[in-house]
Amino acid sequence: MNKKRIAFGVAVIAAFFVGYGSTAAFAAWPADGLYGRDEHRGYFTNVFDDWGTYVLPDDYDGLAIPTDVDTVDEFIHFIKYTKLDLDGNGSGNAQEKTGASFIIHTMINTASANRSRPPTATQVTEWENRVRYAAEMGRITWKYNFSYNLNSFYQGPRGGGTPNDDAFYDENGTASTIVFRNAGGTIVYGIRRQCANPVGNGNITAIPNDYDFTISGRTAVNRSVVMPNEQVTFSHYVRNSGPTATTPTTISWITEELPSFVDTGSGNAGTFADGQEKLVRTEVVTIPSNATNGQQICRRVGWDPVDESGYTRNGRGAQVCVTVAIPAKLKAAMSANPAAMAPGDVATFTPVISATQNASPIIVTCSITRTLYPAAGGSNNLGAQPCQTTGGNNNITIGSGASVQLDQNTYDSPDNIPVGSRVCDVITITSPTAAGYYTNYPADQTAEACVRIAKSPYVHFTGGDVWAGGGFAAVAPGTCTNNADIRTVTRGQALTADGSRPGSGTTYAAFALGRITSFGSGSMGQVTASGLGDNWTFANTNTGNLGFFNSGQHCIADYVSTYQASPVIGGGNISVAGGGNGAWRVNGDANFVGASMGAGSQRVYLINGNVTINNSLTYPANFSGSGQLPSLVIIATGDIRIGAAATQLDGIFISRGTFYTCYPKTEPATTGTCNSRLTINGSVSANRVDLFRTAGADGSTPAAQKSPAEVFNLSPEVYIKNALNQTTSAKITTSQVRELPPRF
Repeated sequence: MNKKRIAFGVAVIAAFFVGYGSTAAFAAWPADGLYGRDEHRGYFTNVFDDWGTYVLPDDYDGLAIPTDVDTVDEFIHFIKYTKLDLDGNGSGNAQEKTGASFIIHTMINTASANRSRPPTATQVTEWENRVRYAAEMGRITWKYNFSYNLNSFYQGPRGGGTPNDDAFYDENGTASTIVFRNAGGTIVYGIRRQCANPVGNGNITAIPNDYDFTISGRTAVNRSVVMPNEQVTFSHYVRNSGPTATTPTTISWITEELPSFVDTGSGNAGTFADGQEKLVRTEVVTIPSNATNGQQICRRVGWDPVDESGYTRNGRGAQVCVTVAIPAKLKAAMSANPAAMAPGDVATFTPVISATQNASPIIVTCSITRTLYPAAGGSNNLGAQPCQTTGGNNNITIGSGASVQLDQNTYDSPDNIPVGSRVCDVITITSPTAAGYYTNYPADQTAEACVRIAKSPYVHFTGGDVWAGGGFAAVAPGTCTNNADIRTVTRGQALTADGSRPGSGTTYAAFALGRITSFGSGSMGQVTASGLGDNWTFANTNTGNLGFFNSGQHCIADYVSTYQASPVIGGGNISVAGGGNGAWRVNGDANFVGASMGAGSQRVYLINGNVTINNSLTYPANFSGSGQLPSLVIIATGDIRIGAAATQLDGIFISRGTFYTCYPKTEPATTGTCNSRLTINGSVSANRVDLFRTAGADGSTPAAQKSPAEVFNLSPEVYIKNALNQTTSAKITTSQVRELPPRF
């Protein structure tokens, strides 16, 4: 059989024929061809041509795929952008664009009629999903000495030319190859690094797409009939019916108002296990005051993608509606603000009575009943009082089609009221009583308007400052200023017995490029009744608008590049126990198991992915000197996620993503959500810090009410000896002295 002839130039012809045109015994060509093509037939055009060159040019020290392309992100970027040139920067010539298209299509086994150049966005998405899934399942080996008997080539001269296609032929060989396996471990597809030629042994097939999921959604509502100014709650759920998890694909969601199709919210629900359902949003809707009788208020949930292929997008659930029912002549409504408050706070109830169809004014009398529903169950009647307008008038005259807002009622909750209790007000119309005046809920009452007693946990920072705003320099060099806020809580009750207000704060200064709200500094309690900060907060405006610290640039070092060349280790369960120094890198997610470091140990871990810590990481309790100070540094390009069982973390933690103090995060929180205190001895730098512990902030004493859920202590390790700055001095010394004249 006349084998492949290659136009490479005299200097390399002999070497090329060893790899491409050997006359050794060849395996039989597959009976059905490869991807529907005979040997030497173009994959895209079916043109016969046995002249050509490598699928991609060997531009990288004699390789078509550089040796440093050895992660899934690097491989996808190399094919999509460097060769296929989807970003349009001119990096790919005709040969490279055809070769990249050839690789993408053959890896997903595109039907002959759909082999476009470049591949469609949907085809590229499917290819990327399959490659990422293969990496997630550990089915890719980036450098493997693979023996093959099927090879491929570019039909044309280097750089591009007629017929500008790629084809397969049979040839025996062994070479360094990127190989992809199926679930059983068999190699099903390979790409030679020297030439980027797809190769195989006996056959070449698409890389498996054996992750399979289907997403659905539903919406539930807590009531079916409502009146104007009342509130109704829509609960939106998204579910994966499997049969596999969605990993690595994350599922986004959206909620819509119908029939206008206006988006009312959106977000990303992350990945789903097989059969897992998540409550993605609880949507509280206030019925408009001008709602008409019989009007429907409708919502539905949407999700994307629908399945693993990426072909089906923007799934939508069934719409769920409530119907507005207005009384024939009178209606009453009660609202509460806020919907939830901490013990000791104050809530306001606002009653309204309206006349809807009366031809002449109506004189109305009514009463308001207040009920406490303790967290432990049951109910306690807290009494009733007449409805009144300003001035104490109990007889309320309502004009035709008018509404009257009655005097507001407040509820000042006791400091020791159990979390989870509810306080509710309801209006009962006592006159007129003739039939046909109202069709309320029930006949002469509004629905209850309730305030739930909830925790407002605090966070304390000791021994250091708090800074909000500024990005990581390596992510956005020269443009890393971000307008970020510090937003925590303070108790709205009167001053406690020791003269301070419970709340969140720091020992020293608080800086923010955005607003600072309800956060103390300088080890001081809040100094304003509204809890807007204190006079140690750095601000460039007035005390009612603290924050907005004047900083043109504020860049944070994330040290990723510093440790990117560190030795690679597996990311399974990493223990920091015992002694030993060093820096290591994990390409992928990592889980740190609870352990205590040895004295004097200095360790840095760079995780190119997410970090999970489900148990405490601690230092020894005592040291014989500064040289015995240990130092643990964990750097993540993704999130750092702290489980509920972890109560103490000693070290320096840096995350380009979100630092979660409670993970997995399930909203709304309950009193059982991560209800133990988390103490961090060290420092935290992150793109976002998510404080979600529920410990403390309860009880009847000032100490208990000020007990924080999270405590951040700036430990001596940070400024005496830590693994990042490689400090070796056993003493703190003065590095510069400048004498100044006396000041009087």
